[in-house]
Amino acid sequence: MENPVREIKGIVRILSQGSLDEQHDAIYHYFAPGATFEHPFCRVPSFKHLHLPGVGEV
Repeated sequence: MENPVREIKGIVRILSQGSLDEQHDAIYHYFAPGATFEHPFCRVPSFKHLHLPGVGEV
């Protein structure tokens, strides 16, 4: 992150309101491998070895 104070709002918005692809990209870009994001109204699981019904492992 070049400017964490300025960027964090957008990152949290992506994690809580973004599409699955946007959340995936944010987790991999800004967090350590295997990280998760949890909030009372939102949970973004680790995408490491995630199994999605109908899709398989991602």
